[in-house]
Amino acid sequence: MAISRGLSRLLGIREAEEQHRRSLLDGATAELHRLENAIRNAEERSRLARVRIASSVQSGDAEDRVAGLEEIAASDRLRAALLRRTAAAKKQVDELRREYLAKRIERRQAETLVDVAKAKEAVELNRRAQRELDDRHLRQRSSAPSSRTRIVPERGTENDF
Repeated sequence: MAISRGLSRLLGIREAEEQHRRSLLDGATAELHRLENAIRNAEERSRLARVRIASSVQSGDAEDRVAGLEEIAASDRLRAALLRRTAAAKKQVDELRREYLAKRIERRQAETLVDVAKAKEAVELNRRAQRELDDRHLRQRSSAPSSRTRIVPERGTENDF
């Protein structure tokens, strides 16, 4: 009795589903990290624009001041847009993580079923092997002439107590 093909196929399907969900999760997580890096870059861009404005106040250069203000406004708009996308990406990552964990649980359940089937098969093989040994021993015992004959003492002899 081998493990059923159905159980083996089920385990293979569950492994493939788990791997697929894992790759989706990895992709979404990478996208989230890219968005978070872009937010940090926009914040750095805004900080550098503030430095530019501060230096233009000391130098009196109006063009640098206007450019700095425009740079701050652009980086703030970019940051706001990235924050919205990041919130959506976090929700997607959370959903994909739940799906991945669900598929992982399903795969582990299938593994458990396969392990139980293997254990039952091993027990059955051990029983069959023991039964064959017992049968062989009985055949050898019944076919061999008995070398030990039992001597039963007669009644009324000295050995009675």
